[in-house]
Order: sequence, then C-alpha cells, then structure tokens
Amino acid sequence: EIMPSLVGSEMCIRDRLRAERARLMFELGESQAAAALMARLDEPPPGLNADEIVADLNLALGNEATACDMLSDPDLTGDYWAKLRAVCAALQGNTAGAEMAIEMALQQDVQDTWLLSAVFAASGELPDPPEANYASGLALAISEKAGLVPPEDPIPTGRLDLVAAMAERKGLPKRLRVEAAGIAAEAELIPVSDYRKLFRQFLSDPAFVPATPLESAFYAARDPLVSDEERSHALAAALEAAMDS
Repeated sequence: EIMPSLVGSEMCIRDRLRAERARLMFELGESQAAAALMARLDEPPPGLNADEIVADLNLALGNEATACDMLSDPDLTGDYWAKLRAVCAALQGNTAGAEMAIEMALQQDVQDTWLLSAVFAASGELPDPPEANYASGLALAISEKAGLVPPEDPIPTGRLDLVAAMAERKGLPKRLRVEAAGIAAEAELIPVSDYRKLFRQFLSDPAFVPATPLESAFYAARDPLVSDEERSHALAAALEAAMDS
C-alpha cells in the first residue's frame, strides 16, 4: 500500500512541474496555453496570475469587451484591475469614468505613470502625450486608442503573443504591423501568407516610402521606371542586410 505522505509528495511535485511549465509557456509567448494550465493549479507560478493573463491577452487580441467584463468579478482586486478599470473606461470613451478610475488607482498607490498618462491622452486632455508602449495588452490597447506615436524600438521582447497581436491591430501604423507580422510569421504564430499579404498592402499604399533595404528591393522590383541595374543593387543590399541581422 502506498503511504499517503508519498502520494501527497508526488502531487506536490506534479503541481510544481506544471507551474514551471506554465511559467515557461508564458515566457515563450504562449499566454493562452499558460493561462489554461494555470487554471488547473491550486497556486499559480510566482509572479503570474491566470486571470490577469487572460484579461491582458483579450485586450491584446482586441477582445476588449471580454476583458472589461471581468471587472464585474468582485474577487479580482489589485493593481492590475485598478489599471484595467481606467483603461476600459477610456476605451469606451467614458472620460469622466476614466478620470475617476485613475483617482481610485492613485488612492490604491498604483505606480504606473506611463499608463495613467496614456489614459489621459486617450481622452484628448494631455497636450504632450507619451510615446506608445506595446509591452502588455493594457499598454497596446490604450496606445492604439490614444493614437500614440511608436518609440524607436517598438517591438516588445519576450512576448511573441503580443507581437502577433500587433500585426492584427488595424489602428497601429502599417510599418509597425508589417514588422510585427514578419517576426510573428518567423515564430510560426501567424501564417507566412498573412505576412506577405500585409507587406504587399503596405507597399501599395500611395504614401509608402522605403525605409529598409528589404522595402527598397521590393519597391524597386515593382517600379517600372527603375533600371535592372538599380534593381540588382537594391536586391544585393537587402540580402546583405539580412545576412548581417
């Protein structure tokens, strides 16, 4: 007969392994799978919360109503939910509600100057808005709503799920969406055909101006006024840049 203490020990080890697996999934950008696994754990991995991940993922994917509906659960408290309340009010165009939510968040000693500034920017009441931030679903949603200008290095590191979501957000700058789609396609999070379609649409935009060697090569290939020699030079430059990256 197996001793109860041994059974309990095996279950504890199994839970710890699942928690570690969920943490690794999240770090690899598989937020949805990580949240589903965490829902089966008695205790989430340190620093991770399944409900917060689900809400943030829905915001990133554009499922704003689903994320904001989670605020009706009185058991969900803490900094994240205080910030979500302010963001949801701003997303719904409820300026007064957003300001009230910000006041409540400050009373709870929530420390996130960028997010609070972005919420004010979304309401049009901030003359000098911050740069965009795409490091979370919260930040991505409010950055798009406020039309914030992307920073010099806009792609978030360590969150490939967010990068894939950025490719789908039509309110983001087209160049940024193409860059995100390329990274997501390479990571096999979106079909390569989706990346190519988005890139072709980007090239066809009347306002398009090449900014990278690859863009210059594609632009040269489509421009009937460009000579074969210029096309060859552009292609060579694109291949060299790809090898150096």
